[in-house]
Amino acid sequence: MKVSGADDPGRLFRPIILLDPDLVTAPQPWLGHTPFAFWIMDALRPKRFVELGTHSGNSYAAFCQAVQRLGLPTTCAAVDHWIGDPQAGRYGEEVYQTFSAYHDARYAAFSRLMRMSFDEAAGEFADGSIDLLHIDGLHSYEAVRHDFDVWRPKMSRRGVVLFHDIAERREGFGVWRLWEELSAVHPAFSFRHAHGLGVLGVGDDLPEAVRALFAVQAGGGAALDEIRLLFQRLGERVVRGETIRELEERDRDLRAGIAAEREALQAEAAVLRERIAGQERAIAEAKGCLTEQERELASRARMIDELGDLLARREQQIGTLLTSTSWKLSAPVRQCGHVYHELNRAYCRHTHRMTLVPHSDLKQHSDGSYESTGGDPAFLLQSDRGRLPTRWCRISYKVLRASAPLTPLLYANSGQGFDERTAIRLPVDTVGEVSQLALLPPHTMALRFDPATRPMSFEIADFTIREIGRANLLLDYARRHPRRLLATFVRHGWQATKQRVAQDLLPDSRASDYETWVRLYDTLDPRSLLRSGPTWRGSPAAR
Repeated sequence: MKVSGADDPGRLFRPIILLDPDLVTAPQPWLGHTPFAFWIMDALRPKRFVELGTHSGNSYAAFCQAVQRLGLPTTCAAVDHWIGDPQAGRYGEEVYQTFSAYHDARYAAFSRLMRMSFDEAAGEFADGSIDLLHIDGLHSYEAVRHDFDVWRPKMSRRGVVLFHDIAERREGFGVWRLWEELSAVHPAFSFRHAHGLGVLGVGDDLPEAVRALFAVQAGGGAALDEIRLLFQRLGERVVRGETIRELEERDRDLRAGIAAEREALQAEAAVLRERIAGQERAIAEAKGCLTEQERELASRARMIDELGDLLARREQQIGTLLTSTSWKLSAPVRQCGHVYHELNRAYCRHTHRMTLVPHSDLKQHSDGSYESTGGDPAFLLQSDRGRLPTRWCRISYKVLRASAPLTPLLYANSGQGFDERTAIRLPVDTVGEVSQLALLPPHTMALRFDPATRPMSFEIADFTIREIGRANLLLDYARRHPRRLLATFVRHGWQATKQRVAQDLLPDSRASDYETWVRLYDTLDPRSLLRSGPTWRGSPAAR
């Protein structure tokens, strides 16, 4: 029986084939067949459509779009694990999540996504209930033969099966082989573009339009070429449109990237220009400073020359003065002045009220107490007299409370830094008043007080250091120990008496002889030597 439309391909035309697909996404191989997906939905108008292998959803979305556009009562189902296969490649969860969000917002009323294997899904459908089946899973001969055999009983009397990739003959692809077997015994139509698409009629009650399509294939000739060319050109239009869209999107991205790069380069150029300007200003300032320094150096050189001339004149005047009769006659007066200075220093008594300034490993509480936070707590001492005490002193303070016995040390810096050799050990005590004699350097530049060698809490008050002078020191000793002093003097003489006094005052100093005592306790500083120089140079012994 002759089928209407077999001799006139134009009668197979349906307007829906000109529709643009709503979803166009990678991968693209199926896009070339979306016009035919629209056509078969209009021509077959299936009650149930099932797709095996959906991936990103290009094909399935086209079928659902046609159902919605035509207002068909079709129920649709997509079956896939959405994890990929050796041929399509493995992909992540985002592929399913993206398509599911797109699908559910548009087609959830008549379509569902079945995330399971093809064999598991087959049990969800009754035999003879599917009008249109699209097989696009694993493309090996064994896999596609298995899928067809499992799902063949599910096809209705109006059943049509679509096979994608029937033109692919690469290694691992066997759909072409199964297509040759099936198309030899069933009505069929094959497209060669976009990797090939086979349309197989497995039902015996196909609509006239579908039978007309199969008749074109069977008749061959120019009509077959025209139908294939029509859908190929329509498919190319879709692919070309997607390519144009991708190129436009890429062009937008490139333009945006170029604009951003231009802005970044302009900003960088502005920064570089500012940096260059800043460097030029710095160079100009440096040149100005250099010029000013050169003028300053020249001025200082002139000043040095002038001071040299002045020094020469002063030395000449000093030489004249030292050889004058008035200088020789005034020698006794100068000697009396030196004696007065030495006596004043020997009898001086000055009390320094010291302030404890936390230096390391110390934390002060609001009640005035301190807590050592490490193994080396230390205070720096500051005097209320504006200078630090020197020479013979008495150190006094009160320990109001302490969580453990203090092991205090006092360090004096005379220009060589704080040295363990200069450490003065103070009495170990928990609570009470502390007082100890000590000999500080002639020029004390800094004092450091280390109260303990371990973490603990304590409170110290009334920290004073009293300068007492050597004469007062000896007088105090004579008042406390008059008999001992007199007995030692009578039996051993003055030298041994001074040695005994030194050992009693500082028993830890190891002053075993008079020379050591002088070195430790009667040290003259350079200024004292200079002041005493004219006296001893002019004495008869020196001459």
